[in-house]
Amino acid sequence: MKRSFHFSLLCLLFVLTILSCKKSKTDEESNIERDIKLTLTFTTSADAVVPATFADMVKRVQELLTKVFSSKDFKDELYKRNFHDSAYSKSIATCFNRIYGGTVKGRSIAGEAVYDNLLPNTAFSIAVTIRNNGTNTTTLGSASACGSRITTNDYWLKLSEKRLAHRLARHWAHEYTHIKGYRHDTNVAAGYEWGSDVNKDPAYGVGDVVGVVLEKWLAEGVIK
Repeated sequence: MKRSFHFSLLCLLFVLTILSCKKSKTDEESNIERDIKLTLTFTTSADAVVPATFADMVKRVQELLTKVFSSKDFKDELYKRNFHDSAYSKSIATCFNRIYGGTVKGRSIAGEAVYDNLLPNTAFSIAVTIRNNGTNTTTLGSASACGSRITTNDYWLKLSEKRLAHRLARHWAHEYTHIKGYRHDTNVAAGYEWGSDVNKDPAYGVGDVVGVVLEKWLAEGVIK
């Protein structure tokens, strides 16, 4: 009788474990909005210094950004935002659609428009150059509106940096938003100045949204 009880208990625990795994998988699958295929590549300048495991770090960032960009969480959070038209004013670039639709007074671009411009295709690549920026340690990196590459300065790429992969994910998402056409106020007319507010500037906003999603998933145990 005792042996039978123990066997039944083990069976119950096994079934509950299976059901829990299925639930976790179902929850994760239900959070997929689009099946994004992102390829991240990088090169380093001759004088740049990166951690010995940086190639593995880039793979991790590729996994994180692929997961974030594919998720409903990213779409839903970005859809909540409204931004000023930093990409549109005085720009002749043609790599983005000039869609507005903002729902907050003084904010002309809806987060939905940024989402559509950011991810028009499910498969895309991001190329990064790591460089030594000398004594300038104020800028993480840069990218040109409608350009083709991201430049990241090497001074902050240290394993001691808390959650370096997560910070890189936010940084590269920010710079990729520039590549898709969205510029900062320093590149447009003085009348359009609004600084680096994540609730006003599309590039800072997208980087912030990536951070919000990653922090949410960390708290929920979805990622480590």
